[in-house]
Amino acid sequence: MASLFLLTAGFLAVVLAALRWYRARAHLTPGTRYLCAAVAFVGLSAALASPAALAVTIRVEPFPGAARLLANALAMASAWCVHGLLVNLVAEPAAARRAVRRQLLLLVAWLLAMTALLASAPIESGPDFVAEFAGEPQVVGYVLLFSGYIAWSLGNFLRLIQHYRRFSDRPRLRWGLVIAQVGTGVGVAWAVWKSSAAVVVFATGTRLVLEGPVSAALSAGCVALIAVGVTLPTWLPPLTAPLRWAGRYRAHRDLAPLWSALRAAMPQLGGGDEGGPLEWRLTRRLVEVRDGLLLLAPYRADLDAELRDCPDPAVREAARIAAALAALTGGAAPRPDPPLPPTGQDGGAAAEMAWLRRVSRAYRTSPVVRPYRPVEESR
Repeated sequence: MASLFLLTAGFLAVVLAALRWYRARAHLTPGTRYLCAAVAFVGLSAALASPAALAVTIRVEPFPGAARLLANALAMASAWCVHGLLVNLVAEPAAARRAVRRQLLLLVAWLLAMTALLASAPIESGPDFVAEFAGEPQVVGYVLLFSGYIAWSLGNFLRLIQHYRRFSDRPRLRWGLVIAQVGTGVGVAWAVWKSSAAVVVFATGTRLVLEGPVSAALSAGCVALIAVGVTLPTWLPPLTAPLRWAGRYRAHRDLAPLWSALRAAMPQLGGGDEGGPLEWRLTRRLVEVRDGLLLLAPYRADLDAELRDCPDPAVREAARIAAALAALTGGAAPRPDPPLPPTGQDGGAAAEMAWLRRVSRAYRTSPVVRPYRPVEESR
């Protein structure tokens, strides 16, 4: 089960990193390069750290634990890429390059220390590294160095996510940052658990059976959540494109009754070819409905008394529009000081669209509206 979690999370991370790189290939920035590399490295690390992968690689490793060291080195390289991402977001290019080189030297020194500790430890290769061998001082030191570096890097990443989430006005980016923030928290929990388990085994000599499964679950969760979160703005739009098209299609269809009635009474609203992409046709239809309602304003009558028993404001508005259309087509004189029609724009463009769709549906279906329509439509 641990292998399934880690291999699945690793595969997902590598695929999402490749997709993010591919979609940004024409405008790759240093930040994007570091982001994609971080996700790919942590995915490879998770896959190599799985018990199934370790069972294969231990046959060719030069010393016991070398395969685990490689997996951990990839995770630390991912953390170094996170530092590169952070620095490139807040510093000038020259200063960012210097800071990245300093962090690279620190990473190399850290890895050399971990290699020396692991190579000198009297252990054998096996999947339950901490549970079986944390009684050795070298193994405890190795685990603390590795977990400490990961926790420090994830803490910096967590602060960055929190900062950008507060100032982002893009919903998909905010959702992705929230998911990545949860994944980062899971990663910090993994580092704390790993370190604590190693210290407990070293101090008590007790073999922790749950250490491996819990570490695998936390590690896989961290990798999957961060990979999904930081790449969400890349893969979510094409994934949800059919839903967005269906929503535009329904809106275009819902506006049809009101739009058709307005254009029949006021041919100057538009004309010509109705072709083109659906989004363009929807925008055009919405603009023509707005313009038609403004042109219709001088013919609106006060129907509050007649409609006082109607509880639905959309039905009342549809009845007023129908009465105004009847007055226009019947040759009535326009009012000199017409009131502006309600638009539903107080809640933004989405609220306006929802309001006009309700009015249009009521214009077509409500029995309250039917008596007010122009004679030509009532037949």
